[in-house]
Amino acid sequence: MTSTLDDRMAGRPVSASILLPCPTHIITRRTTDTLAHEHPVLQKAMAFIRNNYRNSISVGDIADHAGISLSQLKSLMHAQLGHSPGKILREMRLTLAHKLLLSSDQTLDEIASRCGYSSKVTLSQTFRRLYGHPPGYYRNRPREEDGGR
Repeated sequence: MTSTLDDRMAGRPVSASILLPCPTHIITRRTTDTLAHEHPVLQKAMAFIRNNYRNSISVGDIADHAGISLSQLKSLMHAQLGHSPGKILREMRLTLAHKLLLSSDQTLDEIASRCGYSSKVTLSQTFRRLYGHPPGYYRNRPREEDGGR
């Protein structure tokens, strides 16, 4: 096995009879849940969002951290990612809220706070707009064995 790996790494041909395992699923980690960006300002903005979306940050805070104007940030993100910074921030927050609703017994106030929302009302309105259902719809569904993944 070691010699096969050495051969592969050296670019030498390897027997076709080697069986390679096929993955059954992907476990999301920081290395698989983000996109790679070549633009340094976009990298800075996305890192700030990723590290702070659970806090009560605004799109203006993201622009300030990236060192560009709000209109420049919106243009850059739309051109490079096809989405506004507000949409990216909102989707990250709501994805976390959705997971917490399915996997925890936290109150809606606690979930709102953990997801960067100022109140459960704001979370509920935003949640309903994106998913078409209030948060309680997901809270009342049976919980999955794997923690809602």
